[in-house]
Amino acid sequence: MKRCCLMLVLPVLASLAVAAVNSDSSKAQKGWLGVYSEELSKPMLVALDIERGVLVTEVAERSPASAAGIEMGDVITAVGGANIESPSDLRRAVRERPGQKVEVVLRRKGREKRVGATLEARDSGTLPGEFEWQGAPFEALRQARKAIREIAPQARKDAKAYRESMDSLRQEMENLKHELDQLREQIHKKEKRD
Repeated sequence: MKRCCLMLVLPVLASLAVAAVNSDSSKAQKGWLGVYSEELSKPMLVALDIERGVLVTEVAERSPASAAGIEMGDVITAVGGANIESPSDLRRAVRERPGQKVEVVLRRKGREKRVGATLEARDSGTLPGEFEWQGAPFEALRQARKAIREIAPQARKDAKAYRESMDSLRQEMENLKHELDQLREQIHKKEKRD
C-alpha cells in the first residue's frame, strides 16, 4: 500500500519541482484565458473530422473564456491566428498576448464557431487566483490523474488482497479464541473435579 501512495505522489512532486525551477520570477505580463485543456488523440481528431485542436475540459468562472462563451467540451483549433495542436500551443498563444482581444476558433458539436476573447493580463510573479498557480500545476494534476488511472487496477488488486488477508487473520483469531475458550472450559471442569 505504501508503494501505491508513493507512486501517486512522485509524479506530482516531480512536476511541482520542475515548475518551481522553471518558473519565471520576473514581473512580465502574461495573458490568461482561463481554460484547462487536454490534447486530442489521433483517433479523436479523426472522429471529430479535424486536423488539430485541444479539448476544453474546464472553464474558470469569471474568466475571459467564460465571458467569451467558451464551454467545456469545445475544441479550440486557433487563437489569434495561431494554430493550436497541443495544450502548450494554447498556453503559448495566450501568454504572448496579455490584454489583447483575440479571435478564438473552436468546434462545438461538429460546427466551427468564432468568438472574441479579451485576454487578461497577469503578472507572471503573482498567483493568478483560484484557477491557476504559478508554474505548471495543470501538468502536475494531469500527471497525477494519469498515474492514478495507470495504478488503479493494481491498487484495487492490492486492496482486495489486503482485505482478504485481514479477513483470513480475523478468522484465525476467531479460531484461536474459540480454542482458548475450550481450553479454559476444560481447565475449569478439571478444577471442579479435583
